[in-house]
Amino acid sequence: MTKWMAPLWVIFLFLVMTELAQAQEGIYQVVVKKQEQKQRTRWTLADWLAQKDRIRMMDYWLAMNTSDNPFEFSLSVDTGNLNVTSESSGSSTEESERASQYGVSAFASIVGITGRLVENSDGYEGSDLAFNLRLLGSSQQNTNITLEYGQYLRKADIFSLNGEEFKSPYYGASFTLYFIKYFGIKGRYLQIQKSESANDISFQGTRTEVEAFIDYGIIRIFGQWYDEPIEFKQSGTTTEQDRQGVQAGVKIFF
Repeated sequence: MTKWMAPLWVIFLFLVMTELAQAQEGIYQVVVKKQEQKQRTRWTLADWLAQKDRIRMMDYWLAMNTSDNPFEFSLSVDTGNLNVTSESSGSSTEESERASQYGVSAFASIVGITGRLVENSDGYEGSDLAFNLRLLGSSQQNTNITLEYGQYLRKADIFSLNGEEFKSPYYGASFTLYFIKYFGIKGRYLQIQKSESANDISFQGTRTEVEAFIDYGIIRIFGQWYDEPIEFKQSGTTTEQDRQGVQAGVKIFF
């Protein structure tokens, strides 16, 4: 009888030890989870200061990107002399022209529509119209980053054709930075997509603008340098025109 009892006692002790180990593991998990919950819900001065900083940054961002009056309009005009460099078939010519631009914009909160009319003395003229989305800034008369997408309409005398019309989609971005309350700079870049005219002449290019301005209330006086290289191509013949110069103008916000 005793001979058979020994293995039974071993099995019994094994089962008891197993149950005790599982019970201890369960108690340990409960204790650990309880401590973790305490740590998560524990109030500390460091956490309060960090949360206060986050709230202050959120308030600052909201103040920078919201306005009591979400509607903003502007009218602008600028003029100046440009240098036009044309390269075709290994030859290059350079001439000067008079250029004028007239602009209008209308914004409601962070979205807006902008338009511009261009008149150059050499027959290169047209307009562009774009939809705008402001990513940063409470208004266009504030430090801001704005994206735009629209259509570039131009007429040009090219390849012995007068007033050839081109319609090209374009996209771009602008960045305005105020150094002080009344003075700042603005940069703008446009990528003009390839398109073809009715006579199968392709048209594509870029436009880069750098502007410095002074604000007097609703009036902005500015000087702008810009560079607009355009490529025209027809039947394997390529003509590259680069318009570059400085213009001065005025813009009114209301």
